[in-house]
Formats: sequence, C-alpha cells, structure tokens
Amino acid sequence: ISVRLPAKMLKMKTGTNQWLFAWLLLLASNIVACGHLDSPDQSKTYSHPSPNSGTHDAALVQHAKRLLGVPYRFGGASPTAGMDCSGLVHYVHKQAGHWVPRSTSEQFQQSIPIPMANLQPGDLVFFRLHGKIAHVGVYIGGKQFIHAPSSGKIVRQSSLNNPFWQRRWVRGGRFN
Repeated sequence: ISVRLPAKMLKMKTGTNQWLFAWLLLLASNIVACGHLDSPDQSKTYSHPSPNSGTHDAALVQHAKRLLGVPYRFGGASPTAGMDCSGLVHYVHKQAGHWVPRSTSEQFQQSIPIPMANLQPGDLVFFRLHGKIAHVGVYIGGKQFIHAPSSGKIVRQSSLNNPFWQRRWVRGGRFN
C-alpha cells in the first residue's frame, strides 16, 4: 500500500505524534475493509441457482478448510502470498470450478440473498463494518464460517453465534 501524506504533515516539526497518528489512521482505514476494489470482469458470466437448490458441493468447504492459518493480506488471493476475505471466497470458488466476482461488494450484489435459517455449506456470509458491506466468509455448517478477518490475523473459523458477528450480520449469499 502506498500512502501519500499531505505536505503539511511532512513539514511538521512539533506534534510528531499527530502526523504519525494521522498516517496510522489512514493506513488502518485502508486495511480494515477487506473488500478488494476491482472492476467487474465483463467477460465472465455468473450463473445463479435457485435459492433452494443444493448445488454447493463439499469441495467449497474442503477448500476453505485447507486455508485455515493462511495470513491475512489486503488485496491478496493466494495461500502462498496471503489473502483478504473476498480473495478467500474468490479462491475457494475458483478451486471448486466456479467463478465469482473478486470484491466483497460485487459478491454481495451478484449473489442470491439467503436468510441465515436457510444457509447451506458453501454459501457466503456477509457482514457490515463501518456502515458498509465490507466482510465476507464461507459458511461451513453448524453456524460456523471460515474467513480472513483483518490485518495481522490468519484465516480462521468463527461462529455466527458470536455477538460480534451477530451484530454485524447482513445476510447469506449463494452462487452456482
């Protein structure tokens, strides 16, 4: 990530803590939202199953479980280099032979809405952070999901029953 600091900050002789704090705040705002910003690939077509179809095979869950422990990396989408939340979803689907968009917002917009009560393993789970849809994971069953949480952390399994995730829950989503 490259950060361009305003000239005022660079010339500060006093208040070094102020410009350092501002720089860290800018850096954190770039890292917090794991939705990688890509333009949609217009050459790809996305097919949607019916909301009640069980087209998700165990491969999605198996691929997600293999990523447990991979380091978080903003914009990343590979187990060797690290991955962010939407990169994890994109990678898991690609490994299972499915194509889904790369960014969290596109995954949200183009998936079929699924209520929590109807989630099936392999579905996506979406969460609101800082007022926007900014986090996604792969549901693996039993109210559990796998996700790449944030900078400095690793791909992990979490519970939808956790109050942190309950407060931020938006909906599930499904792709073919």
